Amino acid sequence: MHKMHTKMMSHTLFTREKPFTNDDVKRIIGGRLAMNGLSGLRAGNVKDADSQAAMADIVSQKGELLFRLKFNRNTGMASVVQ
Repeated sequence: MHKMHTKMMSHTLFTREKPFTNDDVKRIIGGRLAMNGLSGLRAGNVKDADSQAAMADIVSQKGELLFRLKFNRNTGMASVVQ
């Protein structure tokens, strides 16, 4: 029963029928930065990494690249890659 419940939970809570677009990714990252009080940072360019992921630049208010995130289009999970 536990295995079945875990599988059902992971599918329904963490995946989407329609993947996030690049515009969605930019808005989500901007919201996460704002919620965490990081008003000096913003989402820069968002490009396709592959069909399942997007690469998003995190930049300063001056436009300097600070780091890059790989954003999973189906789950919304992001990880620093550079």
